[in-house]
Amino acid sequence: MKNSKDMKKRRVTLKAYYSELRAKSPAKEFITEVCQKCDVTKQSVYKWMKGEIIPDKLKREAILKIVRKDYPQITENELFNI
Repeated sequence: MKNSKDMKKRRVTLKAYYSELRAKSPAKEFITEVCQKCDVTKQSVYKWMKGEIIPDKLKREAILKIVRKDYPQITENELFNI
């Protein structure tokens, strides 16, 4: 979200403000970060989350780094059910 100084400089409608908030949910940010770090599509990430496919070792390590920001003790086996 824009900082308060930027928000004060421009006019914004309630609808536009709400749209900005919806676009920046933690879940969406997580999906976007995984896509960028692993160089894959959202579709791949969703398949990983559903357990349809297990990502390769390098991608699992990248995802593990992201998740460990919030869950420092989680293991790869735990995260991917392997």
